[in-house]
Amino acid sequence: MKKKNTLQSRLFKNYSFIMSLILILCFIILSFFYIHNEYRRMIDYLNTLTSSIANNIEQETDKLSNASMNTIYSKSLKSCMDNIDPQAPDWNLITEVNKVIGSIIGPYSTVSQINVYSIHNYMVGWGTFSISQPAVLTQQPWYKEVNALHGYKYIGLPSMNEEFNKINPYMKSRYYLSMYRMYYDSAYQPQGVVEVVQDCSIFFSYLDELCEDNPELSVQIINSGGDLIYPYKSHTSTPGYYKSVQEGTVYQNTGNIVYDENGNRLFLTWKGEEKSGWNILITQNTRYLFEKIYPFLLVFTGFLAAFLCASMYLCFHVAKNLMLPLNSLKTQLEKINLDEILSSDTSLLIDSQENTTAEIETLFEIYNDMYLSLKDSSESIINAKAEEARAKLFATQSMLKPHFLYNNLTNISIMAENNMTPQIITFCSNLCRYLRYISSDGLANVDIATELKYSVSYLDCMKIRYGDKLHYQLDIPDELKKIQIPKLTLQPLIENSLKYAFPNSPPWIIRIAAAMEDQFCCLSVSDNGIGFSEESLGTLIKQLDEIRHSKDIYSIEIGGLGIRNVFLRLLFMYGEKADLLITGSQNAGAKIVIKIPIGK
Repeated sequence: MKKKNTLQSRLFKNYSFIMSLILILCFIILSFFYIHNEYRRMIDYLNTLTSSIANNIEQETDKLSNASMNTIYSKSLKSCMDNIDPQAPDWNLITEVNKVIGSIIGPYSTVSQINVYSIHNYMVGWGTFSISQPAVLTQQPWYKEVNALHGYKYIGLPSMNEEFNKINPYMKSRYYLSMYRMYYDSAYQPQGVVEVVQDCSIFFSYLDELCEDNPELSVQIINSGGDLIYPYKSHTSTPGYYKSVQEGTVYQNTGNIVYDENGNRLFLTWKGEEKSGWNILITQNTRYLFEKIYPFLLVFTGFLAAFLCASMYLCFHVAKNLMLPLNSLKTQLEKINLDEILSSDTSLLIDSQENTTAEIETLFEIYNDMYLSLKDSSESIINAKAEEARAKLFATQSMLKPHFLYNNLTNISIMAENNMTPQIITFCSNLCRYLRYISSDGLANVDIATELKYSVSYLDCMKIRYGDKLHYQLDIPDELKKIQIPKLTLQPLIENSLKYAFPNSPPWIIRIAAAMEDQFCCLSVSDNGIGFSEESLGTLIKQLDEIRHSKDIYSIEIGGLGIRNVFLRLLFMYGEKADLLITGSQNAGAKIVIKIPIGK
């Protein structure tokens, strides 16, 4: 049978489920807000960095732009450049140009180099190094883009400067960034181009330091043509997610999720810098966010587990305390049995308890009323049953009296015919004593000692009649003689032996014995007579089974009621635990055993 859950276990499970659900929901909500807050903080931090980089780029671009504009607005410089003959350059004019460029660069070297290209195919430069040489302006690689802008600035891609490499081999690995601007005469006719050169390690110094301090960050600067400006030493192409920036599917100053070529999930923020026309992109792998929140989630999960254990413990004790009154009632109900109900003990009543609810208190009152009513009803029923059993016991005993008198009057008649006057006198004396015993209606039950005493009187009567042909033996321990049995238990069995067992030759022996077997006192009457045939033994056992099931006194008729009458009265007195066993075979004697339960 499937074991049912107890109310306490159900309360514990329900409380635990509710508490666990609340704690887990709190954990999920707090974790969500914490992760969301960390996400916003990271995005805000990336946006702040993007703005800071944009401001720095703007400042550095302004330096280049100011240098180029100051150069363009220098009339003496333009005049000198116009007068230099590429075939025979005047060194005085070149020196004057260098002085002007030197004054623009200043003592703090705000830019690395300024080169001026004349439309007369000559160029003069000063800064990191001094240079003057013929140079065909229209053949320069950047000329087309610069000419198309009509005086607006053009910033080229970072590259190594070949002229610098020729002059100073130690600058071979350096990258430079150049800003170009066309300048015009008063008639707005092109006169030349000013190139302002800046060392990338200076221009991007802030970015280099930032990337060194934050290795988890990836910064890219891309110009309007989609060319990678920074990192300037990188030979990689523009990242694939830049297409989303061009298409407008990711927005400036917001947190965007993109994927690189390796499938890594990245946070992306970007901002366009107006003066340079560049887009500044900062990406960070999302795993850095989870690495940051992982310790918090680990600690918080530990607290959650501790709170869950504490809540389980609390729920267990709450359920246990709620069940204490009901467990007390359950314990009292389990103790209820017939002996407790019939006793005068009132310990099974439940007293009022403190800290109980009105419903529990009402339940206790109903239980106490039920117990008292059950006690009264049970006593009435037991008394009625006892009276009924007593009446049936007396009825079965009264059936033996006429049967006994009939048999013994027959014995007296036979003795009289044989002129056995002295024996008749002794017989009648013993018979009167025995009749006085069986006629006393005060007791339905007697102890074995009393029953044995009067059974011996009956046996003495029979010895008067049969003389030395009859012998009897007694083997009953003293400790068993106090056991109660129905009155007239042994005499009918002895009489059956005398009547049916001895058509054979004497001596005739009847043995009465008693012994303990398990929890039963086994009282037996045995003889050395002719025993039972298989047919008669089967019939008798069948009749005893019918009596056990029916307990009907009207099924017993005078003339054949010895063994059956004894068995019926045993059942009335001891119930179903009592038994009567018959053993014996033909010409091998018979034995009838009465099994009396001890402790009834």
